[in-house]
Amino acid sequence: MNMVEKNARKENKERMIRVRVTADEHKEFVKRAKEQGFQSVSAFIRSLIEEKSTT
Repeated sequence: MNMVEKNARKENKERMIRVRVTADEHKEFVKRAKEQGFQSVSAFIRSLIEEKSTT
């Protein structure tokens, strides 16, 4: 588990964002998340947001 995932798990998540994607898009999200060592697509997306805010 990387640092972004650890920090995300500690925070109380009060909001949810729902996005519709195609089956192919979903497969790609899952593939990329796993390739980069994330346990979930949510953690992967959170890392992208964190990465963007630190650059």
